[in-house]
Amino acid sequence: MAENLATQGKKYFDEGNFIEARESLQAHLKKHFEDDEAVHLLATTCYRLKLYQEAVENFSTLIGRHPDVNTLYTNIGMAFLKSNQPGKASLAFKQSLKINPHQPSTQRYLAMAETAQRLSKQEEPTEFIVKAKDGEQSSVFDADS
Repeated sequence: MAENLATQGKKYFDEGNFIEARESLQAHLKKHFEDDEAVHLLATTCYRLKLYQEAVENFSTLIGRHPDVNTLYTNIGMAFLKSNQPGKASLAFKQSLKINPHQPSTQRYLAMAETAQRLSKQEEPTEFIVKAKDGEQSSVFDADS
């Protein structure tokens, strides 16, 4: 039954029905919280629905499980940027580039985030929190430190 919820969530997502996709994926993850593919699809679904904080939480879970996957940092960075947190977005983009420096689009996103941070005059954060594999929280620090 739960597998059908994940499959149904993917089908809804592919059809552009993000509200139904979110509901199906959330139901699936209540019993299968370790299903990284479903967590990733839920994070992307939330981003599409402009539920950026929920997207951040789900990308954070994935980063805790897979800290060396650069695209997860780019994705969480975009969610931070869209939720008016350019400092955290910058940290995420820097971490993505630290893992894989050959990402022209992430370099552009970093420049956008740094510009937004300067314009908003927000204080530069030194970390953002991710959920580790064991459910504990851990920090991701600035790539320059």
